Amino acid sequence: SSGINAEYGEELQFYVEDIDNANDLVKIGGIPVLLDCLSPSSPSSIRYWALWVVASAVQNNPNTQAKFLLSNFLEVVFGILREEKDSDVGEKALYALSGLIRDNDGATHKFIQDKGVYLLSEILHISKREKLLSKVLFMIANLLGKDPKIKQDVPFLHSLLVFTATLITHDNIDIRENAQKLLLEVIQVNTNALLGFELEPLLRDRIKHITSLVAEERDIHQEELNILLSIVKLLLFPKCLVLRLS
Repeated sequence: SSGINAEYGEELQFYVEDIDNANDLVKIGGIPVLLDCLSPSSPSSIRYWALWVVASAVQNNPNTQAKFLLSNFLEVVFGILREEKDSDVGEKALYALSGLIRDNDGATHKFIQDKGVYLLSEILHISKREKLLSKVLFMIANLLGKDPKIKQDVPFLHSLLVFTATLITHDNIDIRENAQKLLLEVIQVNTNALLGFELEPLLRDRIKHITSLVAEERDIHQEELNILLSIVKLLLFPKCLVLRLS
């Protein structure tokens, strides 16, 4: 599979960042060539650059997004995300997927229909790379509310919540904030995900830590504090309602 020589991958990736060039690539039959490059038999360097080319070609480009969606790219990238051993290739696969479904209702619907959020959750549990972990948290948070079946899947949501809660004090600020945003989204989607799990002590400890910081440091964590307080309000509201009704 030599459709893209790794030596020229960077040049092609830069070329298709231009929307017109990306459209031209599709017109001249570039999609089958790229899919061929993503074969498991291709060297990881070729798969890496092919995915980066796809990520750039579909970025904010409804035309190329639609064309890649009509191919079996979604199925191919699912396979890469499940099986890929090279973490650099896996990361590029995720970015290509993100570019494909961003602001594209058709691609998002197909992704959800094919249980893509469950796949992202699998990646979340096994990912060791911080950049990848942060991206997966962000993507799940944005997709969760759009999947009507997942909203009713309490065991899945509970498992997701419990795992995500372990990341809300992570040293990496992007992971920490994206984990907190995902927690907020899970609770908004279905409060039953909380059953049997004590989240409040974790939240209160983190809030206490932030509020104890000096003013300058506290300002850096202001967005995080706002997210945590929003979660606490959600947790307290049902309790207040119960007290009023009792």
